[in-house]
Amino acid sequence: GLPYRRQRVGAYPGRWNLIVEVGPQPPAIQWVGHLDTVPFIDEVAQRARVEGNRLIGLGSCDMKASCVAALEGLQVFLAAERRLTVGVRLAFVVGEEDYGDGAATLTEEEQPPLTVVGEPTGLYVCLDHCGYLECLLRSTGSSAHAAFPQIGTSAVLAMFNWIDSLLQAGTPANRRSGSGPTVEREIDRPEEEGPEQPWSHAQDSGAYDTENMAEASAFSPPRPEEDERDEALQPTINVREIRGGTRNFVVPDVCEVELDMHVGAGVDQSAVERFVERSAAAAKQVTPEAEFSHDVLFWSPGYSVPDDARQLDTLRSAFECAELPWRTAAFPSHSDAPRFQQAGSTTVVCGPGDLSVAHTAEEYIALDQLTKATRLYAALFCSALSHNEPAS
Repeated sequence: GLPYRRQRVGAYPGRWNLIVEVGPQPPAIQWVGHLDTVPFIDEVAQRARVEGNRLIGLGSCDMKASCVAALEGLQVFLAAERRLTVGVRLAFVVGEEDYGDGAATLTEEEQPPLTVVGEPTGLYVCLDHCGYLECLLRSTGSSAHAAFPQIGTSAVLAMFNWIDSLLQAGTPANRRSGSGPTVEREIDRPEEEGPEQPWSHAQDSGAYDTENMAEASAFSPPRPEEDERDEALQPTINVREIRGGTRNFVVPDVCEVELDMHVGAGVDQSAVERFVERSAAAAKQVTPEAEFSHDVLFWSPGYSVPDDARQLDTLRSAFECAELPWRTAAFPSHSDAPRFQQAGSTTVVCGPGDLSVAHTAEEYIALDQLTKATRLYAALFCSALSHNEPAS
């Protein structure tokens, strides 16, 4: 077996990061995956099983498969019995599906020049990473008997206006379905097989077409004259939870909404909050009797890694060795990656699987993708040795 150590996370018992280290430490490269999953949606539908080329089950895509690929890749690398002149670290962290306290604890260790986070990207190399905001919206109105809604001010209807204002200023994908992908970083898309990622045709579909962004539905509230500033955010918005009203046959006077917002790499928190406030101002033009406020629950900044960063040489060589196409994209979701980037390690996201099926009852990983990821990670560890060996 592989040597490993446990790293305690937080004060609660039983929460540990598992860390595998080989060769001299601190490492030249670090691979990171997470052990936790979201809760079951349907235990029957999500039972582990193989159907054709698919391994189906909770966490299969996000991200047990990637963890297995990294472990197997390391075993293949070690089987070559090369002299380990540089170190490799595999870290399996807890807490990613919450707010990343496992990753935060791992950054207390000395960080290497390059970190690869194995979230599902279809083996695209994500050099850009979206920023992520969790926000609580609150609207307040005034109660009235349900038979006389014109006397009161419905906080629920006021919230609908606010949400509509937000979605109308988001990407066209938001206006179609309430959620949407980010864009591929490069147009170049080789025809090699592999799962097509949900963001891979976003440029072709005009997802970030600023002319389309100016469109508004017939039901949208007036928008501020500062709209052009929202276009740089490229916000993708998911309304996650709505709470409001009672069963007491009254006009609701309070409504709360929790939403997720992904924004372009490099956008700061203050810009996102200004966007939320401008949308609230637009909603107030429609419902002037209501009041609107928001609280930020969580913020994680996005970032970009330059295409010519020398730390990427190790990863490029691994793709060549594994005979896999180098395809780059922007990672459209939140992950642990920004923590390592902030800690000084050049961090990319690259792993097997289709992110769009994660967190669903139909979650799966394609077995051929798992095989390719194992080959890639084995080549990555070999490449780290080659690119970082001391001069003789």
